[in-house]
Amino acid sequence: MVSDVIQFRFTRAPRQPAPRAGRGFTLVEILIVVVILGILAAVVIPQFAGANDEANAAALQTQLKTIRGQIEVYRAKHGEPPPLGTTGSESDWDVLVIPGGELSYLQGVPYNSFTGYAGIGTEAAIDIGWVWDATAGTITAPYFDEITGVYSPP
Repeated sequence: MVSDVIQFRFTRAPRQPAPRAGRGFTLVEILIVVVILGILAAVVIPQFAGANDEANAAALQTQLKTIRGQIEVYRAKHGEPPPLGTTGSESDWDVLVIPGGELSYLQGVPYNSFTGYAGIGTEAAIDIGWVWDATAGTITAPYFDEITGVYSPP
């Protein structure tokens, strides 16, 4: 039967993008990645900014507890507090730190983690590590608030 005519439909093939010469990234893709990394850095970095001060405060509080405990041991053994704060230098610790001695109260000269100094003074100063009150027999760290853990030099 002639009535059955076959119809052909011609359609275009879908257009495909031209292949890139290299397999690298486009400038736009690289810029997007850089912007995302910048946003992540802006969010993450401030969280670690105060970690150093917090670690120094914790170390200083631990040192103060250790020093105070050993001063009490010295006081119990000798009947009086140790003679600290006489020179303002590391040699003030000689009474509590005996190199190589079994009777040493401290293993080594303690350094203030904020100031970096080990000297003992009788009043707060930026260039000493510790403040010794001979009348009360107490030792503190200059410009350090032990309750809040904040170091605030002048």
